[in-house]
Amino acid sequence: MVKPLDDFYRKSAAVNGRKSRCIECYNAASDGYRKTPEAKAKRAEAHRRRRDADPESFRARQREIAFKHKYGITVADYEFMLAAQDGRCAICFALPLPDDPLYVDHCHDSGDVRGLLCRKCNSGLGMFEDDKERLSRAVSYLDGIVGPSTWAKAWTAPVT
Repeated sequence: MVKPLDDFYRKSAAVNGRKSRCIECYNAASDGYRKTPEAKAKRAEAHRRRRDADPESFRARQREIAFKHKYGITVADYEFMLAAQDGRCAICFALPLPDDPLYVDHCHDSGDVRGLLCRKCNSGLGMFEDDKERLSRAVSYLDGIVGPSTWAKAWTAPVT
């Protein structure tokens, strides 16, 4: 079978400028190798070496990768949002603890980043599953105006 050159990865050292195996076959072979214990151990050792060589830059790089992968933002974007919010949680306006940074809040449906939240506010929104109606009922509940009036009477201890 003859395949077009676009079906092959580029390789500048090769005479024709392409790898000898097509992309599909190359990936299948690579995937098989990547799953072997030897390959996993090799990657883990390389990971350890990079981390141990320069822990600070390694941590910074991991953070950059995580922001880009999870939220589609850079560390600079995060820092910009942090400055725009005066370093505070977007909901409760609390300053974060030194060892507990603000978390990136995002819409789970669209992936859009909404702002930075403290641990408590981020967890709270998560528990309510970003459901505005549910949150509204919770506020009404806290205000004491939710449900039939008989609920309030049934739950209120009589004054003696």
